[in-house]
Amino acid sequence: MNRFLMILGLLLCMQFKVSAQTCAPLPVPFLQSFSTGSLPACWTNQNPTTTSTSANARWKFSGSAGYGATGNGGKPAGTFAWVDASSPYTNENNVELISPQINLTGLTNPYVKFEWFKNHLTSSTGTLPNYSNNELKLAVNDGSGWVQIWSDNSNDSGWRTVGVALAASYVGSTVQLKFTVDKDVSGNGYFYDDVLLDEIQVIQAPSCFEPVTLPVSNVQPTSGTLNWAAPLAPAPAPAGGYEYYYSTTNTPPTAGTVGTIIPGTSASISPLVSGTTYYWWVRSVCSASDKSVWVEGEPFTPGQIGGGTATHAFLPVYSCSGFNYSQQIYTGAEVSAAVGTNNYITSIRFFVSSTATTQGNYNQWVVYMGNTAQNDFSTTTSWISAGAMTQVYSGILPAMTAGTWVEIPLATPFLWDGTSNVVVAVDENSTGTSCTANWGSYSAGANRGMLYYNTTNNPDPANPPTATSRYSVLPRLQLVGTILAPCTNAPPANVTVNNVTATSASVSWTASQGATYVVRYRVLPSGPWQTINVTTPFVNNVTLSGLIEQTQYQVEVATICGTQGAFSTPVDFTTPALTYCGSGTATVTNGYISNISMIGTYVPATNNPSGPSTYTDYSTDPTKTITLIRGTNNNTLSVGRSIASGTYSTYAWIDFNGDGIFNNNPVGTPGGERIMNLGYSNTTPVTASFSVPVDAYSGPSKIKMRVIVYFLTPSDACANLTSNGEVEDYEIKFIDLLPCTTAPPTPVNVTPTHNTA
Repeated sequence: MNRFLMILGLLLCMQFKVSAQTCAPLPVPFLQSFSTGSLPACWTNQNPTTTSTSANARWKFSGSAGYGATGNGGKPAGTFAWVDASSPYTNENNVELISPQINLTGLTNPYVKFEWFKNHLTSSTGTLPNYSNNELKLAVNDGSGWVQIWSDNSNDSGWRTVGVALAASYVGSTVQLKFTVDKDVSGNGYFYDDVLLDEIQVIQAPSCFEPVTLPVSNVQPTSGTLNWAAPLAPAPAPAGGYEYYYSTTNTPPTAGTVGTIIPGTSASISPLVSGTTYYWWVRSVCSASDKSVWVEGEPFTPGQIGGGTATHAFLPVYSCSGFNYSQQIYTGAEVSAAVGTNNYITSIRFFVSSTATTQGNYNQWVVYMGNTAQNDFSTTTSWISAGAMTQVYSGILPAMTAGTWVEIPLATPFLWDGTSNVVVAVDENSTGTSCTANWGSYSAGANRGMLYYNTTNNPDPANPPTATSRYSVLPRLQLVGTILAPCTNAPPANVTVNNVTATSASVSWTASQGATYVVRYRVLPSGPWQTINVTTPFVNNVTLSGLIEQTQYQVEVATICGTQGAFSTPVDFTTPALTYCGSGTATVTNGYISNISMIGTYVPATNNPSGPSTYTDYSTDPTKTITLIRGTNNNTLSVGRSIASGTYSTYAWIDFNGDGIFNNNPVGTPGGERIMNLGYSNTTPVTASFSVPVDAYSGPSKIKMRVIVYFLTPSDACANLTSNGEVEDYEIKFIDLLPCTTAPPTPVNVTPTHNTA
């Protein structure tokens, strides 16, 4: 036994000596490619501040990266070093990879060069996550301590090459390099941000060092400013300035390509074509015969809001849902950069990153736009109201192709006021689903986008439900616009009537600079004119409200430019009949409405007992009509229910304004038309009291009340009801209370009786 222990001890000692031996310094030029799938000899992989034993707390040399680095930037797995951003990441600030010693003898200007990849997205073409960017840092040590010489946490969809000149003090010395990844820069690290490294070189510096590209600035519809910085210190700035080159094709220039040479570090370029993507490169010019390699800048598109290659599946619409309603807010600065003074918007474009299989399941859009002072969506109910926007498009989108823009021509051009933010709302009304379309996106800022989606419930833009989610990314957007014509008294062109309902219509026209307008309309053939004065410049539309169904109207518009000009050629239109959304439950086997009673203030009570049915429209029966007096309080609806088992909710709405829409807000709030919303119970009857607005509808249309008794909770009066219960509709007539007089009431009815006793 003692002999065995002695031999084991000798073996362990020998193993210790081999593991602890020091590698001799390596000569220059030095090159390390991580192509073996394992840590190279004489390199150190460590994390001196971690307590974790996870492989994710150190550098890896096999496997594939994920999320924004999915596909490894085109390199095969096992041919690069990388740090996995996955857990652990909290307080993991020092994931270190240290080179062997490198003897710089022979290099008069030592230069460190390497390739790296980082793309902070949820997938290779995904969205920008709301977490901090991981950082890669480079330090050098000649025996006197580590000195950081470079760091970066920016992103790119491809591998990048970095060159850093070492200070003259390192000439002739022996150094080590340390590459460190900080996985928790801002204390909110997460798993999206893998960092990849390859092709580390220590070589003689080039005679002319390359500049560092910066983002393009001052992007306008037809111009932009290219920016770059001098070569990284201690490399000298080039004596001959810089040379830049740009193109609409992504074909890199060669060494012999002739660009434009300037002394500074920025260049304004114009004229550019709005909506066209531009690619650009820059190089240092040390002399006429000595220039650096070309360095590629980030492509940009004038006339566009948002750049990059990120995508998003939810805004403007989510194709995996049957119905969508979204709003996205673009800042005034963004719109100004995209259109400049071309503020009369005639079409908009969204970038289609990928299409879903069946476009017919998500291509039926109604688009609204509006000027707004709202900066974001502070809550999931802070929608911008429909009244603050104009419907600009309704129809089926043109066929969409992945990797291109889909253009939406605006039936009603939108007039941006030149300063406000702009809201773009999209109401998608296709019934089917098709997963998954993706849209080009960019990181815009917290809660600038908001979306409601549901497979069965089609939201009403006039009264949208609580949003499903808010987003910090928005769709990339292109705006096509023109400059307004000078102000004259001539009648405006292109007077158009659209969005005609039974009670309203939208009138729009082509505006001119600084003009205001007078809109007048009447019932044909010879009704009195009603006038609307548009006193705010940069407004080119109005909504005519309070119209009568199935009635022919005529509208004209005049321009005021100092004085009022002549009215435009009349435009005639006819309102359709008032209609309501259909309804009805799936079954009526367990619970139904057994009686409806309305006890109105100052009017006779009405009562209607009934049997089970998924839906009954009692508005077709004049004997079931309910009369209510405008401006009265304490009107009471009583709903009798027959419930065999379980509990049911009970809801009711009255279309007080007669627009054919049951507003889902409670009565008493602006526009509210929900008079009953009682939770689950099995008691009967259930009652609710309500007030009738003083301005309740006064026209000839048939106005409805809807009552729903339901096993679940209906989201609104038009919800798809897939469970048990019943729906009933009734006609409501609104009248005014006659003033009190001493005149005898009329008519006086006497009912004869016959005593048979």
